[in-house]
Amino acid sequence: MIINNYKINLENDEILEKFKGYTIISIETTGLSKYKDIIISYALLEIKKETELKVYTAQSLEEEINLINKIDLKNKNIINYNLDGFTLPFIEEKFKFYKKTLPSFKTFDIYKYLKKNNDFLNIENYRQKTVEEFLKIENNEEVKSKNIGKYFKDYLLSKDEDNLNKIIKHNKDNTLNIYKILEIYKYIEELKTLKILNHNFYIDSLSFSDTLLLINGKDNLDFDSEFNTSNYSFSSRNNKFTIEINYLEDYYDDQNKCKYLIANNFFDIKMQDEIKAPENIYILYYKKTLINNTLHLIKTIIKESLNNI
Repeated sequence: MIINNYKINLENDEILEKFKGYTIISIETTGLSKYKDIIISYALLEIKKETELKVYTAQSLEEEINLINKIDLKNKNIINYNLDGFTLPFIEEKFKFYKKTLPSFKTFDIYKYLKKNNDFLNIENYRQKTVEEFLKIENNEEVKSKNIGKYFKDYLLSKDEDNLNKIIKHNKDNTLNIYKILEIYKYIEELKTLKILNHNFYIDSLSFSDTLLLINGKDNLDFDSEFNTSNYSFSSRNNKFTIEINYLEDYYDDQNKCKYLIANNFFDIKMQDEIKAPENIYILYYKKTLINNTLHLIKTIIKESLNNI
């Protein structure tokens, strides 16, 4: 087994503070089947300013057990992209196969977090590469994930270490990119955090149901409040707020409907997202939530409600 250690200085103090004590893990496998394929490389990176990225790489099929023995998750806080969909099931199956007990640990799956907060992120899909592109994270992708198994097979046949080095580099780069992707957490949390009239509001969820847009969250108001109109309602109880907004729905084009408001029913509110709309129409949803429009509406309603209480 080859062990590579890389001294790393991590930047971004906010991410370092938020994910202090977490460890990023990443695996490379010969394929997608947790039953038929094997783990050939395992990397870990503890999130702290001065740290070390470790990559363990097998040199034979028989060395998979050595890699598994290096996976120490006990009482750890683990981060990965699509942890619950791929990495963790693969590791769990290997622990079971080698009759090892999987310890207790905590997880943060970036992919699941993004799916949960999909309304706040206007991207085409949630593949890791797409998120990297959104964040402008450089990824030359000299080695594609789908070719890892081929490189390992070629190494076993030829013993050409260049094949193994490609696997090692891919695992190292992917682990570092997972750290960089944590910037998306800061991006989304900033969108969900609103400061209005010297009060703080945090959006836990927003959802469209029938003809109602429902927003729930937390606030730091030192009083309970309620304000109702024919178009929306705002209430806050015990530092938890709810907003209900009545919206309309109709076809935006031949195939897709949109959810919208009549602007002069909502303070003549002006569009924030770049989407064409007739005069006096304020669009909240077209193919997906228009988050800039939606957040601007939420802020405006909270401000108007507090001013009228």
